[in-house]
Amino acid sequence: GTIPARGYRHFVMLSLTGSLPSRICVDVKALAGDPDLFLCQEFNAPSRDRYTWCCQDSGDVSIEVGGKNSRFDPTKPLYAGVGALLQNAEFIISFKRSDTAAAARARSSLLG
Repeated sequence: GTIPARGYRHFVMLSLTGSLPSRICVDVKALAGDPDLFLCQEFNAPSRDRYTWCCQDSGDVSIEVGGKNSRFDPTKPLYAGVGALLQNAEFIISFKRSDTAAAARARSSLLG
């Protein structure tokens, strides 16, 4: 995806079977610029101002939720926001289960 400076793109991971994996890793690979990653389950548009988990490191970013993280509820959707602060950014986002090596059987779709 691409985003302008000070912009966001939002995604959601939904379960097709009623429950998400118990541990999920969300990766953002930076192709250009410096995208940041924001995750939550309470609202569908996480951002710098509203998030539960975030990673604002330079370059590629990754967040793993679940396992010992008691705030993660696999019965709820996981929302992701990818933002760019100072410059346009281009990125690839992926959701994968991290409790096994298999790919998550969930659907990622753009919210808007």
